[in-house]
Formats: sequence, structure tokens, C-alpha cells
Amino acid sequence: MKKRRATRDDPYRYRQSGLRELFLHGIYVYVCPNGHEEAPIIPRVTQLYTSLADEITKRPGLLRGDEIRFLRKQAGLAAQDFAQLIGVTPEHLSRVENGHKEFRQKH
Repeated sequence: MKKRRATRDDPYRYRQSGLRELFLHGIYVYVCPNGHEEAPIIPRVTQLYTSLADEITKRPGLLRGDEIRFLRKQAGLAAQDFAQLIGVTPEHLSRVENGHKEFRQKH
């Protein structure tokens, strides 16, 4: 495997987080010879996830479904428990988290 450093010009798309728009730089990434597989080396991944959750919650505007799922998982909540907590059905939460529907609370 070849090792490369992810840069601002050539970042690593970090899909493992579940966030669709997350690109990292400043980390090393192992790349297999055929170029189809990459494995990032992320020191302090727990700190990264905590920082991401903090940034997501501070940003103005509506959250995307993948961001809601990320925050729910960071909070350690099952989908059914989280849905009940915020006043929606588990099915609706699933559709929101998967990007099929916008968030709407039941009345």
C-alpha cells in the first residue's frame, strides 16, 4: 500500500462518519495499488467526532438527515428513543435521516 497525506487540494472524503460532505486534510491515507481502496489514519477519532458534533450544532440553518443521524448516534440514542424524544414516529425519523423527507414534528 502507498501512503499519501491528504491536503486541502487533495482531501480525503471520510464516508465512515456517515456525513456525506466531510472531507479531511492533514491526515495520512493508505491507498491500495489499484487506487480503489483507501484507509485513513485518524488520530483521536473520538475528538474528531466531538468537534464535528459541536460544529454541526452551532451552524445556523436546518440540519440535513445525515447530520441528524450523526448527532443521534453521537448522543448514543436508538432511533426509536430519539424519535419519541423529538415527537415524531420512528418511520418519519428514518425517512428524514435517509434524505427522503424533511423534518416535521407531529402536532
